[in-house]
Order: sequence, then C-alpha cells, then structure tokens
Amino acid sequence: MYESILYLHNSDRERAAANEQVPDIFNDLNLDQVIDRILHFRHCSSLAGCFYTALKDIDAIVYRQETMKDLEDKQILSLYKTFSDTLIETNERCVKIRNDNHDAYGYVTCGKLFHEAEQYCREIEIFSDEVNSITVHSKGLMEFAAYLETYIQTDSFKKLSSETERIRYELNQVKYCMLIRNGTVKVRKYEGQKNHSERIVSLFERFSRGSTKNYKKQFEEKPHAEHIEEAVMELVAGLYPDAFNDLKQFCNEHDSFADKKLLRTAKELPFYFAWLTVTKPMKQDGLSFCYPKMCMDKEKMYDYGDFDIALAQKLGNKIITNDFELNAPEKMIIITGPNQGGKTTFARAYGQIYYLASIGLSVPGTSACLHLPDMILTHFGKEEDTSGENGRLQDDLLRMHAILNKATENSLIIVNEIYSTATLQDAMTLSNYMMDAFSEKQCMAVVVTFLEELAHHGKDTIGMTSMVKEDDPARRTYKVVRREADGLAYAEVLAGRHGLTYDQLNRRLHR
Repeated sequence: MYESILYLHNSDRERAAANEQVPDIFNDLNLDQVIDRILHFRHCSSLAGCFYTALKDIDAIVYRQETMKDLEDKQILSLYKTFSDTLIETNERCVKIRNDNHDAYGYVTCGKLFHEAEQYCREIEIFSDEVNSITVHSKGLMEFAAYLETYIQTDSFKKLSSETERIRYELNQVKYCMLIRNGTVKVRKYEGQKNHSERIVSLFERFSRGSTKNYKKQFEEKPHAEHIEEAVMELVAGLYPDAFNDLKQFCNEHDSFADKKLLRTAKELPFYFAWLTVTKPMKQDGLSFCYPKMCMDKEKMYDYGDFDIALAQKLGNKIITNDFELNAPEKMIIITGPNQGGKTTFARAYGQIYYLASIGLSVPGTSACLHLPDMILTHFGKEEDTSGENGRLQDDLLRMHAILNKATENSLIIVNEIYSTATLQDAMTLSNYMMDAFSEKQCMAVVVTFLEELAHHGKDTIGMTSMVKEDDPARRTYKVVRREADGLAYAEVLAGRHGLTYDQLNRRLHR
C-alpha cells in the first residue's frame, strides 16, 4: 500500500522526522555547503531530516533512485512539480486562513476556504488525468498513480467534489444590490435594476484613443476591510439563507479537505526537485552523475569520474575527476603525495559519494558500485583549542579512540593528516596501531597521510598518489591515481631543479 514517495518503510520516515541534527561529518566533507543551500530552496526547509538521515537497506535506496530517474524526464518533472507547488500552496493558504480566524468562521472566511476546496478538486481531477497519460517505471510513482486513481473514486472525494459543484451553483444565483448612504449600507435582492458599471464604462469610452499608459497599481497587501465585507455578507445571507447555511455547513464538514497522503507526497517531492536543480548546471558543464549499484558485500567497489561536488559548484568544468577501484580483500586506501595536490579533495569526494548514495541520490561519476555503510566517521584536522587541557596530539588520540569504539565492519572511516604534530617515529607507530585496528574491524577506510609506508600495510590496503607534471614537479595535476608512492623521487627532481641534490651540493663545496 502506498504511503510515501520518499520512504519505502515507515520506520525510516519516523527516524527522519525526529532528526534535526546536522551530521558531524558534514563539515569535514563539505556537505554542509551543498545541503544548506538545498534547504533554502522553495518548499525544502521542512526536508532537513530527509537529507540528514541515511537509509538502512538497499531496497529503500533503490526506491528513491528509481523515482529520481523517472523525474529526470522533463514532462514528468513538470507535471509533478506543478502538483507539488499547487497542493503545498493551497495548504499554506488554508492554514493562514484558519489561523487568522481561529475563533469562528464568518461567511468571508468560509468563502475563502470553499474557494480553496473547489480549486483542490479541480486540480486533483486534472492531475489524475495527466498522470494516466504518462508512463513511469519506478515503484514509487506507479504506486502513487494507483493510489491517486483509487482516491478520486472514493466516496469522500466524490462527495467533496459534488458538494463544491452544488454550492457553487447556489452561490452563482446570489445577486444583490447595495445602497450606501450617510455611512449606512443596505442590501436587497437584485430585481433587474440597471447596471451602472456598464453605463460608466460607456460614458468614458469616448475618451479612449488607442493604447494608453496603464496606471493600475498592484497593492502588496490586501486592504484591511474584511469586517465590512463580513457585515455585508451577513446581510446578504439573510436574503439567501439556504445557500449561505450550506456554505457554512460545508466548511464545518470539510475543514481539512486535502488528502493526507497526497499532501505528504507534495511536501516530499521537492527532495528530488532540489537535487535535480543542484546537479543540472554541473551536467551542463560536462560532469557526469550516475546511480550507484549498492551492495552489502565488499567484493568490488568503484567509481569512475568522481569529483568533489562543493568544489565543482565553484569551479564548474575546471574540476578534475578521479577514479578508484577496490577488489576484495582491498578495503582501505592510503593517499600520499605532495602538499596541495588534491589528496584531501579526493578523500572528501570519496565520503560525499558514499553519503549521497546512502540517502538515495545520484552521485558524481559515470559508473559506480558501492558498499552500503552503516555509518561514516571522519577525522579531519581542527584548530587547536588553547583554552582546553588537551594538546593537539592528545585530541587526535581521543577522537580516534571514539571513532574506533563506534565503528563496525560495515563502517567507512575517513582520516585526514592525523598525528601531524607527533615526531616521525611516533606518528608511524601510532598510525600502524590505527591501521591494525581498521584491519581488525574489517571496515572501509581512506587515510590521507605523509607516511608512504602505510600503503604497504597489508592485502586489504592499496596506495594512491596525487600526481604532478612530469616535466615540472612543482605543478600539481590534481589527479589521484593508484600507484606506488614515490614522494622521494619528486623531492629529488625538485632538489635537482634548484641545484640542491647531494652530488650538486658536493661539487659546489669542493670547488
């Protein structure tokens, strides 16, 4: 039975609804820059929990992926966007009407609510016809279409629709005249009196000469004279008691007329609209996005053409893409290379794709296969807190201890330049302990480090290196490739360029 366009399981929806906490990893992975922007999109402010809560099983992820694929079709996207915007805005207007008139509904308020209900019925019927004219393939949109078709055949919707038609007919028969004199307003039924508006238009029509400037002004706010309108409507209701009694009874019976599942769907759809909006300019710049195959094992994990989304939003088609591929028993990547060569950017992009995949979104790359992590844990350098009792090294140790206590065999740990304040020997010792712990946990990991020896930790570990120009080692390519670390070779080339190798210095000293 259809419940949600975002959640295959109600338990996931409940977890997201209760979660307003920004994940700790967002800052380290620069996901805060991406998601914060999305939450300012139209109708997205209430979706924070959806972006903050990872899904727990592959079927739930595929449910979202398939829906997103359908919505990439422009016709389908336009249709569902119109539905979502219309229903959300209808609901917002109704909430405002009710909040402004919470004590009692007068005839003017009833008229406003009736108008919204009338529009709702018309829009739902039109939308249902349009939904039946398109073809979708996702479980979510197919089940939604089936629910919508069932809904418009229910007795409750048929009653709502027929009553709006009946009351509209009754209200269209209401015709009255107003007599305003000395601050007094009187009303009576219209009995064929002359229409003065037509006479006024005819009188001034002789002064019309071709196109003229439009002096109409659009007021930002409606005039605050509803008490006068309400008083007039009370008088008119005395002339047409049956029609106005039916109007009030309708509002009492259909105070909340919008179907809850339809309204929920309308509020959830912007999750997809927002991501399509975010990725569109990057696709136009030639960057690729794909829907990763998700697996519970770690036999093969890869992504070809990965990139940092936060950085791509700034650089566009200047962004450098990278590939990675891990084959069992490989689970850990050690990234080394020159400073400012793209190592940290690669680590961030790696974490981004795993998180985005875990909430059912497309990820950077042409093709990807990823293991579904139960959690992503990060350790990036922080400014040292001089007000605290702990030094930088002790803080690193405490944070890593907390990470290892949380991690399981299905976790992904991303570490960036840990133990940088320790001596080389201490850093090597501590890093080996860390790698041993990762291996024992059998978790996935990415470690950015200057310790090239870690790349040879074991069969579960591979090394990747950020590259430089072959003819100019001082220039970075920002490509990170799988290869043996050769930082010493880069250092030797750079030293030779500046006349600082051992042989060069020795010759100069013995001249």
